[in-house]
Amino acid sequence: MAQIAVGIKAFFLVSLCSGAIASSKSRDLQEFIAIASYQPRTDVTNQKNIALDQYELSSFLGNPANDDLEAAKAIYERGAFVTPIARLTLTNESGLPAMITSDETLVTGKTANGTEVTGIAYESFNPGEMEISVQYASDAPDSCEVGGLLEPYMHGCFAADGELDIEGERVAYRYDPSTDNYNGRTLQQFSTGASFTFRNPNAGTEYFDEFEKFFDYYGKASYADILIQAAFNKTNTGFRNGNLDFSTYLDGDGQNAAIATATAYMILGMEIIGKLEHAVVQCDLPCETDDCKLDPVHSLDEAVAFWTGVLEDFDQGSGRSNLLYGLADETCRQFRTCGVTGDSTEGTSRVNIDLFQLFRTMQEQLLGNQCIEARASKDRMIPLMFLPLIQATLSNVFLAKSMSFDEVVDGEGAVLAAALLPRLASCNFEDAQRLYLQMRVGQHGVAGYSEVRQALERNYECLGVTCADVGGLYDRDRGEYEAEGAPCGGVAQGGGGTNPGLAVGLFLGGMVAVLLGFVLIRHRRRNKSLGAAEFAVEGGHVIA
Repeated sequence: MAQIAVGIKAFFLVSLCSGAIASSKSRDLQEFIAIASYQPRTDVTNQKNIALDQYELSSFLGNPANDDLEAAKAIYERGAFVTPIARLTLTNESGLPAMITSDETLVTGKTANGTEVTGIAYESFNPGEMEISVQYASDAPDSCEVGGLLEPYMHGCFAADGELDIEGERVAYRYDPSTDNYNGRTLQQFSTGASFTFRNPNAGTEYFDEFEKFFDYYGKASYADILIQAAFNKTNTGFRNGNLDFSTYLDGDGQNAAIATATAYMILGMEIIGKLEHAVVQCDLPCETDDCKLDPVHSLDEAVAFWTGVLEDFDQGSGRSNLLYGLADETCRQFRTCGVTGDSTEGTSRVNIDLFQLFRTMQEQLLGNQCIEARASKDRMIPLMFLPLIQATLSNVFLAKSMSFDEVVDGEGAVLAAALLPRLASCNFEDAQRLYLQMRVGQHGVAGYSEVRQALERNYECLGVTCADVGGLYDRDRGEYEAEGAPCGGVAQGGGGTNPGLAVGLFLGGMVAVLLGFVLIRHRRRNKSLGAAEFAVEGGHVIA
C-alpha cells in the first residue's frame, strides 16, 4: 500500500482477545481499550473505525492533490474499514457440512502468503449451502480492507482458493479478494436503514422521539442520504421543509464541504442517538442469559464509539477526533467553554467532560438493570450532543459575515443548520424557518449573524441548553469576546471591533480541520496553517 500523508487508511493493531477473535459482543464482561475516559465492556473496534471511513472520504474532498468525488462516493456507499466481510463460495459437492451460527462459529483459513486468518460467521447458514459470509477478526495481525478503496489492502484476506476449517470440518472454497469482499457497515447504510433502525419497538410503527422530529420536518426517513446524494450530484433535495438546492454551486468546494459535514455530524449524530435509545429499550426487555444482559451495554458502547472514533485512541486528548467529539473540542476553544467549569479556551470541552460522565453513569445503570435511571441519563445526553452544532452554526455565520462569499463556508453552514432545523422546528417552526432562510445553500454571503443568533437563543430552554452552555465567540489573542459575540444572558462583552482576519483564522484553523478530516484544503487563508499532523500508513498500521 502506498504511503499516505494527512490521511489515515488503517489504525494500529489493538489486541483485544488473546488467541481468539473477539465477537461484536464479548461473551464475558471484559474491559477493552478505553475510548477517551470511557471503559467499554464489549468489543466496538469496528464501530470506532467509522472515523477511518470519514477520514478516507474526506481525503478526496477539497484536497487539490487528491480531489476525486467518485472516490469519495465509493467510500460513502461501499465503506472501507468497518466490519469487513468475505463472501466465500464452497466448492465441495455437499456444500456446508453443518449449520453455522452468526456471531459464534469460527472460520479459519490461510492468506495468499500462508498466514493463518480467522473470522466469524456473519450470518447463520444451513447445511448444504454453497456460499457463506465471514467477518474478519478485529484483532487480526493483518487486515483485509477493500470496500470502496481506490487502493485495497489485501494482505490479510483469505487466499483465492484453499480449505477452510469450520469447527473441525475441512471445506474447500474459492474467492476473489478484489470483488468478493464487502463491508457490513457503511456511512450510507446508517441513513438508508433508518426507517427500520429508528422504529420504537415499544410504540408499534412509531419512530423514536428524536428521529420523529427529523422525519416530520424533512418528510423522509433517509433524509441524510438524500441530502448527501443531492450534494454529490449538485441537485435538489426535494424535502418537505428545509429544501437545499446544490445546483447553485459553481465549483466543487461547496458540495465537498456539505458532504463531509453531513457524514460526520448529520448521519453519525442520529446514529448515536439511536444506539442510546436501543440501549434503554434493551434494558427494559426480560433477560435470563448473560448474552442478552450485555445487549444494552453494547449499544451504549457503540454510541460512545460513534461519538469519538478511533483517531482519539492514537493519542488520547490530542483532539484528533474527526467526529463529534473533535467538533466539541474545537468549538469549545472558540466559545470559551472548555474544561470542567466550562470557562476555558484550552483542553477538553465541557460537553465531552459532561457527556463521558453520563456515559459512565449510564453504563453502571444498565449493568445494574436500572432502566428508568438509564433513560434519564440518555435524555440528559441528547441536548449536550447538539450543543457543538449550535456553536458551529454560530461560528460559521459569524465567519460568513466577515468575508466575501465562500462556497466552503456556505456548504458547511447549510448542513450544520440542517442538522439543527428539525429540533428547532419542534420548539418554534417560525424560528426554524428564519434559520433556514438565513443559511440555506447559495446565500452568497448574506446570512445575518444577529438573525441566526436570535432565532437560536429564543429557543435555548426548549433545546435543553443555556447561554452559559453555548458561551460566546472569543478572541483568544485579545482575551475578549468578539463584537456581537459575547454570551447571551448578561455576560460582559469585551471591547474592540470584529477582527475578520482572526475570525477566518479561528474558523479555518479549527473548524475546517475537523469538518474535512484534517485534510489540507486550498482555502487556507491568511497563511494560517491547519496544523494537521503528518501520518503515513504501511502494512495496515499507522506510522507517526
